[in-house]
Amino acid sequence: TSYSAVIATLIVLLFFLSTNDASAQRVVKVPQGVGTLNNTINGDTTATGARKDLTTIYELDRDGYYITMGTIENRNYHLRIRAAAGTGKRPIIRPGVVSGGASSRPFRPYGDLTLDGVYVTNLDEQNGLKEYTVQISSDNVKLTILNSHLDRDRQIAIRCDGKNASVIIKNSIISNVGTMSDPSNGRGVDDRGTDVDTLI
Repeated sequence: TSYSAVIATLIVLLFFLSTNDASAQRVVKVPQGVGTLNNTINGDTTATGARKDLTTIYELDRDGYYITMGTIENRNYHLRIRAAAGTGKRPIIRPGVVSGGASSRPFRPYGDLTLDGVYVTNLDEQNGLKEYTVQISSDNVKLTILNSHLDRDRQIAIRCDGKNASVIIKNSIISNVGTMSDPSNGRGVDDRGTDVDTLI
């Protein structure tokens, strides 16, 4: 009987520790503004340049406005961006125009990317329409879009240049892709002739 009690206690303890670990996932709150999303993600490294925590979630303010300064790229780690819980509109992610230069597409993942509860437009802050809101640029990338809205793109919302991508879109909207002057374009997801593993 005592042996069974010890086993039961160990099982309960392991369950408690595993749920605590899961609930302790690191969340970094990103202040809204110009370049703050790029700077927060790019600067979230140790002194050696390694990522501080590979499971980090970058959380954006409801009703927030985030101007990107250059394309956000992630390599060798899963980039997770989500809206804060609560009421309010989806945080807006919009390309900014570099002084004396041009704007860049919002996302170019070389690793897994999850967007949850955000509004992403490829219409930059000076109303220039860019192409490829999300450009998958490496093999075996998993792109997950949840409760989000991808809006305005000159050509393709999600472009798959890497092989065996998994694209999972749930409870989300893709709208206003393409232009009247270019009727051969205007695609939500384009595999560019490469093999796609999963499209949901």
